[in-house]
Amino acid sequence: MSTSPIHPDTSQFRPGRQSGGRATRGRRGIRMNEPLPAGQAPMSNKLLKGRYQIGLPLGQGSLGTTYRAEDVLLQRHVAVKLLADRYADDADFRDRFMAATAAAGRLVHPHIVMVLDAGVTDGHPFVVMELVEGQSLRARLNDRGPLPIADGQRLALQLADALSVAHRHRVVHGDLRPENVLIDENGNAKVTDFGFVRAAVATDVTLLGTVQRAAYSPPELAIRDNGDEPTDVYALAVVVYEMLCGATPRGAANGQDRQTGIAPVPVRRRRPEVPAHLDLALWRALEPDVRERITTATDLRQALSGRDTRAAAAGSPPTPPPMQAAWRSEPRQRQRSGPDGGFLMTIIPLLATVALVAAAVGGIMFFIPRMFDGFRMTDVPSLVGRTLPEAIGIAESNGLSVRASESIPTDDQPKGMVLTQDTPAERRIRRGTEIKVTTSAGIRPPSVVGKPVDEARVLLVRAGWSTVSVEPRSDMAGPAGTVAGMKPGPQEAAEDRRQAVVLYVSTGNLSAGRGIRLEGGAAGPPEMIDGKIETAGNLNKGAPTWLEIDLAQPGPLAAVELITAQDASSVTIHEVWVWTADGNFRGMHTFVGPTSDGQTLTTRFPDVVQNVRSVRIATTQATGRIGWREIRLFDR
Repeated sequence: MSTSPIHPDTSQFRPGRQSGGRATRGRRGIRMNEPLPAGQAPMSNKLLKGRYQIGLPLGQGSLGTTYRAEDVLLQRHVAVKLLADRYADDADFRDRFMAATAAAGRLVHPHIVMVLDAGVTDGHPFVVMELVEGQSLRARLNDRGPLPIADGQRLALQLADALSVAHRHRVVHGDLRPENVLIDENGNAKVTDFGFVRAAVATDVTLLGTVQRAAYSPPELAIRDNGDEPTDVYALAVVVYEMLCGATPRGAANGQDRQTGIAPVPVRRRRPEVPAHLDLALWRALEPDVRERITTATDLRQALSGRDTRAAAAGSPPTPPPMQAAWRSEPRQRQRSGPDGGFLMTIIPLLATVALVAAAVGGIMFFIPRMFDGFRMTDVPSLVGRTLPEAIGIAESNGLSVRASESIPTDDQPKGMVLTQDTPAERRIRRGTEIKVTTSAGIRPPSVVGKPVDEARVLLVRAGWSTVSVEPRSDMAGPAGTVAGMKPGPQEAAEDRRQAVVLYVSTGNLSAGRGIRLEGGAAGPPEMIDGKIETAGNLNKGAPTWLEIDLAQPGPLAAVELITAQDASSVTIHEVWVWTADGNFRGMHTFVGPTSDGQTLTTRFPDVVQNVRSVRIATTQATGRIGWREIRLFDR
């Protein structure tokens, strides 16, 4: 094979920064179920996946400890939940937990804590989430007691929206309590830990006492295998009740009390100023008989907002019968007490009879006409182009009801706008008929994937998207400076065009998503070709060893960046070999010197090598296991 070396100058490699960033300063953040136990060693300064620098602990819950952390790649603060020792090295639980985090990661909503990443370190699963600056709802209730009614209703609607989105994606929370609701610095609610406890229960039966909290689970849960969407809705109703009253409907009810079917104390009995529609909504959501109970988050939201026509028809919560005075023997005493007793005994029954007849006639005159309301006709109003609340109001004024049967993303209609109605406008139909409407799930932004970032910005602004942010990504394939992804994507919906569109811009890493060959020609294991740069070259073996990466198509190569993965600091030798499409070997570039785990080594060629087909990365000397956390190939 002919060769033409490109000046193997070791000075081109320079020991770079350590992948970990500085420890972040403690700031006010989310507060978890309970304080960190005394004597527990913090994990400050530990680096997860070569990216997340662990800071101070925020608190501990039933699954493990949550830490403040810094994403050194994207330069932002995050929260990292590291699961307890009892879950280490449990492969079955790890699979369930990773599936739960993957499902939770699909939930994108302003009132759901976003799951950003997950993984396993030293056998301990962990999950990376957005950091919510504020406190838990439990801490808020403990600090200041029940919420103002307006705040309670506003947060209740936000939580119902979050559950509706999760349930549409077939994601069940399973442990909805004030401890898992965070209140941010703007006073808005965010639900966290979707499905995490459900994943742990199958392994850790001691958590049953945590999940099946009598106060937050319906009476029938004790005879069911696991919680479901209606269980979440019941728990949400309890949380709303507690926000308004400062206590749960049944308090510390025991297991026997949960099977008696006793209805909870109405909200207005404890707090009379609560609006009647909130009292009725919670009464129906906490109904002991599941057949009579509100079981979907969407229905509960409508009831909490006062727009549920079925709730209005159900009437007010029943009140206990008034105390009956012991007066039955008194008439006879009055009869014997004087000459007027006989007259009173005669006139009172007569007056009672007249009153009963008058009430019966009045009831007939009141209810009989309404029995025929369903047979009266009305014109169907046009609801298209209205918001859903407006459509409901217009329909009700015409004696009709509205139900949103479907929600689909659009290119130009904001979320909640009515797109179609199943009964055409101006048709004559009977009063009481239900009209099904299709509403907008939000606006899809135009696709700008593959466009240069500046052109993409212009296209989005012209389409009416006013706010755009950019994040560089070395783990997404594409030419440097082009858009490799976006959020929301072309098939995802935003509430309106005011929502920020995040553009993921490729740094030009040619190795992203490419297959890997190991020494001897064998293909690398699946975790080495999953498109995640942090697992690109973690070979988990000693020197000498090597791997090769074929580029998607022959092209220029200007620089190579390696982030080391090694058991111990030692003097190592790293080599970069380059082949072009015509089969020529274009030189070997060597670094010799002391290195440590997570260190960045960079080489930039004096002249860009053209028409590169494949690159070999090798190490011929190291102590212990050796490899590379990340391998990045740049074309400029």
